[in-house]
Amino acid sequence: MRTCVDPRGTTVLATDGGRAVIPCLAKLRVESRNDSAVLVRWFRGGDNSTEPFYSLDARSRRGGLSKGHHTRGEAWKGRSFFSVLQEPPSLKVNRVDYADRGTYVCDLLYASGRRYSATVALAVFVPPTEFVIKDANGNIVRDLVGPYTESENLFLVCEIIGGKPRFLTTWQNNLGAAANVSSVVEEDDVHRTFLRIEPLRRHHWGLNATCTASILDGLFSKSLSVHVLIHLPPASTVITASHTELYFEEPAEFVCTSRGSRPAAEIRWFLGSSPVEPLLYRTTTDGNVTTSFVLVTPTKERNGERLKCVAFNKSLRGSELSSETLLEIKCEYAIF
Repeated sequence: MRTCVDPRGTTVLATDGGRAVIPCLAKLRVESRNDSAVLVRWFRGGDNSTEPFYSLDARSRRGGLSKGHHTRGEAWKGRSFFSVLQEPPSLKVNRVDYADRGTYVCDLLYASGRRYSATVALAVFVPPTEFVIKDANGNIVRDLVGPYTESENLFLVCEIIGGKPRFLTTWQNNLGAAANVSSVVEEDDVHRTFLRIEPLRRHHWGLNATCTASILDGLFSKSLSVHVLIHLPPASTVITASHTELYFEEPAEFVCTSRGSRPAAEIRWFLGSSPVEPLLYRTTTDGNVTTSFVLVTPTKERNGERLKCVAFNKSLRGSELSSETLLEIKCEYAIF
């Protein structure tokens, strides 16, 4: 009698209380040998038992394994069935228990007397009762945290309660930003992993922080992400003119461009101490650049006045950043 062992190992993952499909990695019929399996037996690896917990026997029946007799151990009655009508043939188990985890051996006997064994690992996990991200105040945050300002510290906690086997948690971020990460396991089966970025800077804008909980060397993982909202003041404000020189009674356009404010900056114009209404206001789609236009008609009275634009983030006090230009108006004299 010849015995073969399948060198391919595979792992099936199931949730405690859920359903598992454990494949028997073997051909029930080998056409090249004109040979078919007549007996399939399932064993639990490592329990030193010589008795299978499940068998399908067609040795004394016509019609092959599909007409065979199913025999189950007491613990497997009412929740297991070996299906030969799919590829690969599989043992289907309902109401999976955490104690079901381990190695399973599918042992086949063919009509020719040849034997074949295949091994599969069943990994079972108990989901955690809670998996959340919290801020520095202990509040649960979802999707969005903040707003923060420049120079503030970011502190987040990834908290997981319960679960078997113990989940490992890690922090990542989309910017590759340097961060301080540490973990602690409490006696009440609470696992916390801390993320610190101290302090937040302008280059952290757009930061997404992701906590990933995993078990069984990454066989199962689940992630939670939050976007870190950071409010930023304008980084630059500049006035440019459409004309290099200003002439009496010839309207001139001035442009104020502000960059770096998050959310987008608002712009106000002043001629001397008087506010000026802009002709046009435009913000780029990403909110990083705000542009405002005004039209000024030079007059004798305005010569020497200062035109100023002030950009500010209405979400931040003291975020004003201004630029100004001196109106030097030239006169053209008619010759008679």
